[in-house]
Amino acid sequence: MGSAFNSIDDLLASVATNGPVVRNFFQRSTAAITAANTTSGYVTTRRQLSTITVPSLGAGLTGLIFTTIRMAPGGSNSYAISCAALEYELGVLTVSGNSFAAGAVASMPTKTIRGTSIQTASLLPVVVATTALGGATTPALTITYTDQDGNASQTASLTLPTNPTINSGFLVTPHLASGDTGWRDVTNMSISAGTSGTLKAYGLLPLAFDLSAGTGANAGMALDLIPSNLPAFVAETNDIIAFYMFGSTAATDFVAFLFGVADN
Repeated sequence: MGSAFNSIDDLLASVATNGPVVRNFFQRSTAAITAANTTSGYVTTRRQLSTITVPSLGAGLTGLIFTTIRMAPGGSNSYAISCAALEYELGVLTVSGNSFAAGAVASMPTKTIRGTSIQTASLLPVVVATTALGGATTPALTITYTDQDGNASQTASLTLPTNPTINSGFLVTPHLASGDTGWRDVTNMSISAGTSGTLKAYGLLPLAFDLSAGTGANAGMALDLIPSNLPAFVAETNDIIAFYMFGSTAATDFVAFLFGVADN
């Protein structure tokens, strides 16, 4: 599955030798987010405020393979899709002054996937208002990035809704340059209007998806590693696991259960 796993037997052997890593996650959201529209990603996106940092696992262990992740929002969220992903902060735009800075990581990482070292690119590129924007009436956002093949100076253009609230996210995929599917890095961001707020550009490597069917009910359509064609991304020490919800603006509770197997 990862650098060492070739079968379910390998996964079971790791659990027997190293034990599993089990985490429960709970997030309470008290405010609605801003809905996306056709010029800002199409799909309404919430980034859950809290994240999980992958701990050091000890000598000889490179990271975790998450074989099972279950997620469910509370409240009325008809057919909301939840996603757990490895999240990499690639760029930060301070709206006051229209000032761009590099993110916490230099670029998307190289990962060993099913035994092969691969330069990753975001499967889901997103921009998130990590503090609410002010004075931003339908602002035009321009993002310069390096694409999945290493081509620099590619451009994505979005027009955001007026004054996006905190934790409102916008999928950049529909607005990438023709033929592009993701980004390795973000090298600049600029905005046409706004006096306050912060936008961050993230590259996401999805670990699992889960579908709820309203009032927090799970629809039985979870997409985990083993029964799916998701890449077997290894969550390495200090990687950030973030949670996103697509399809609802409502303020809701959110819970998740994660089961990880040490990769050696």
